[in-house]
Amino acid sequence: MTAFSPLRPPCPSPTCPSPRLAAATLLVSATLTVMAGATIAPCLPALRAHFADTPNIDLWVRLVLSLPALAIALSSPPIGLLIDRRGRVPVLQASLVLYALAGTSGLVVDSLWALLAGRLVLGVAVAGILTSSTALIADAYDGPRRARFLGLQGAFMGFGGVLFLSLGGILAEAGWRWPFAVYLLSLPVLPGAILGLHDGTPLARQPAAAIVADKVPWAPLARIYAVTFLAMVVFYLVPTQIPFLLQALSGSGASTAGLAIAAGALVSAAVSLLYGRVARRVGYPAIAAASLALLAAGFLVVGEAESTAGVVAGLAVCGLGTGLIMPNGAQWLITTVPASLRGRSLGALNSAIFLGQFVSPVMVHLFLSDDGPAHAFLVVAGGAAFAGAALALQAGVADGRRRRRRTANGGRRRDDGTEA
Repeated sequence: MTAFSPLRPPCPSPTCPSPRLAAATLLVSATLTVMAGATIAPCLPALRAHFADTPNIDLWVRLVLSLPALAIALSSPPIGLLIDRRGRVPVLQASLVLYALAGTSGLVVDSLWALLAGRLVLGVAVAGILTSSTALIADAYDGPRRARFLGLQGAFMGFGGVLFLSLGGILAEAGWRWPFAVYLLSLPVLPGAILGLHDGTPLARQPAAAIVADKVPWAPLARIYAVTFLAMVVFYLVPTQIPFLLQALSGSGASTAGLAIAAGALVSAAVSLLYGRVARRVGYPAIAAASLALLAAGFLVVGEAESTAGVVAGLAVCGLGTGLIMPNGAQWLITTVPASLRGRSLGALNSAIFLGQFVSPVMVHLFLSDDGPAHAFLVVAGGAAFAGAALALQAGVADGRRRRRRTANGGRRRDDGTEA
């Protein structure tokens, strides 16, 4: 499947989409995705107070934040299959519209259950945006340039987190409904998706044998999905627990919580810009292990913090790790699967990402809520440190094997950083 390619000169047709417009559209689309659920994080305490008479409100209010993640996890695989067979661009365009409609439902609905339903539909929209845009990037770029562009995509996700969370925190001071207005920002992206992107030949129109012949590399994919799931379970404690931690620690309001989380997202965005350089020198498992170690260190600082400044410092350390997680998972997967399987494989990766986000607050509520949010950060820091160490050990063993093979047969490095 061939989409636009900023690596080649524009085609001579006057109707050919602009490579620059296409690249800009995909990067701006990235700002709408991973932090979409967390946009309303600063208003969670006010939302809880508004629906205080609802039984088990502490659980329900956290599900308002995390239900989009469940919807993404469930809908990403079928969306991935759809874009493999019918094309990436139509799914992206429809998802941008659905994002605005479902996201802003919180501005008008009066029922907690209607609010939860709107959050589920928002998740389907995010799944469509993230899966189709990442598949288009994989189609358009190769090797180190793809790693650099995925790093840019991760940076825009981080910058989107800064923008969305800051706006959400500021708007939450005026009332818990107002942060839902941020989801209207998907509509300005729609013209670029209509005018700047195009699909090549959908795989559904190719010979069936060309699709069936590509086999799924299950073992490598299982490791990628497992690492990504664990990283997201760890990471999502930030938007779900930081507002409550800051409220208990210093009585901070919604705007402070939004700015604190946004500070970590800003560091994450800056680190993502360096991903292309890092991936040229370090293998994907080692990058994942380092990311988990940085998350563990940041959570240790957050859990021990006695002031808002200490929490922000810990979130900055976490940002060093999260800035590598998203581009690394996508690049690791893309170099593992054939092109005909990209859509469904990326859909499953998104399922791992957002299933981890959904499980995270549920886990905290069921197992750690009685001990307070600070204790949750300390416990999860220990788990992340253990997982990072195990992955680093495994990566070291694998790297030693590759070095021995290279010495024996003079193997060359492929674009994924492994030996030929």
